[in-house]
Amino acid sequence: PGVIARAHGDYFAAGANVAITASYQAHFDGFRQLKVDEAAALQLMRRSVGLARECAASSGVPRLVAGSVGAYGASLHNGAEYTGDYPDMDEEKLKDWHRPRAEALIAAGCDLLACETIPCLLEARALVLLLGELQHPAWLTFSCN
Repeated sequence: PGVIARAHGDYFAAGANVAITASYQAHFDGFRQLKVDEAAALQLMRRSVGLARECAASSGVPRLVAGSVGAYGASLHNGAEYTGDYPDMDEEKLKDWHRPRAEALIAAGCDLLACETIPCLLEARALVLLLGELQHPAWLTFSCN
């Protein structure tokens, strides 16, 4: 946590107005693979928001906290986060896969979701549908070839 807090502080010192949580690669499938139960996984998600919020508050000026939502491909550990090659996924499956992390970050109090480096239109569409359902501010960024 100390290294992450220092990174947030360094970004604020450089003029940033938004802290992005350290949750890009944190996902519930990965926690299960590591034998981390759901309650502990939720606590870790909350901690990523809390740490960013603490750093934002200590800066003395209004700052926002963005909950980082990385691409599904990052969970595959095969480079698919760069290619968007998800042969077994469709919009609905992707939406359902992203939902638990997005809901956890929102419940923890992030000001907006940062859906980052999305590599394909299929995943972008799934996230747009999910964001429409969640009705929470967000940005969506892309990684394109």
